Amino acid sequence: MHLKSKTMKNILLTLLLFSTTALFAQQDKSYNLPYQMDYFEDGKDYYVFGHNVKLRKGPSTDEEVVMLLSIGDQVEIVDKQDVLYKIGGYEANWFEVKSGNKTGFVVGALLAEQGLDFEGQRFLFNKTNTGISIRALQDKGAYSELKFEPRGSATSVRPYDNRGLAGIKNILYIDYQGECCGCEMGGSYIFYDGKKLIDAIDVLASGDGGYYEEESVTFPAEKEGLSSNKVIFHNRSGEVMDEDTNWEIETISKRELTWEGDAFYPENFRRGNR
Repeated sequence: MHLKSKTMKNILLTLLLFSTTALFAQQDKSYNLPYQMDYFEDGKDYYVFGHNVKLRKGPSTDEEVVMLLSIGDQVEIVDKQDVLYKIGGYEANWFEVKSGNKTGFVVGALLAEQGLDFEGQRFLFNKTNTGISIRALQDKGAYSELKFEPRGSATSVRPYDNRGLAGIKNILYIDYQGECCGCEMGGSYIFYDGKKLIDAIDVLASGDGGYYEEESVTFPAEKEGLSSNKVIFHNRSGEVMDEDTNWEIETISKRELTWEGDAFYPENFRRGNR
């Protein structure tokens, strides 16, 4: 049985709205993530992604060093250069930048394409060959890093407090979208405990050919009586059997998961042990 296009569009729209708004609507502050490597706009400020980055007099490693830039420092993009520098397996452009009253040149790969401050914590994001690299700044140039590979196109990030989960300082929710009908949408939760970034749990939203599935997580701050080391994982899936008579078969399940400092348990918590 084939689902009519109108119903398919409605399902995909519902799943998209679910994946991007339903979880923490009361704090829904979203920041765009880079859609390509080495993308910076002239006249805008960006954070330094590397530490002790050399600001040079010209777009070459042979040029004299003007000063060292620390991770998390802000620079203004003056102009993109046509000169390329091979780094991290690809060729990145040099950029003319301004730091305070000094101007010089740095390789774009050493700048964060997105950075945000939340409750005194600074997070930096870079596009990589395989996904997104996230850094959480600590003291004196130290940082925690997580190389994150989303299951779809990562589009934005929303920062939160710990939502009542013990041992966690901040939660980052990464939105991603599928690029075709049937491709997975949804998001991923990245936890920061003050020392390390943890790829904690994914939530799925997908729909194709009359089938749909969506997942969500309820945190302790959102449910009275829920222990500070537990969350509730929800799954709703179904199939549209007949659009004319609004016939759907739907399955809803939920399960308590325990956070043990580095992962949720039981590990195979999804229905059918997916």
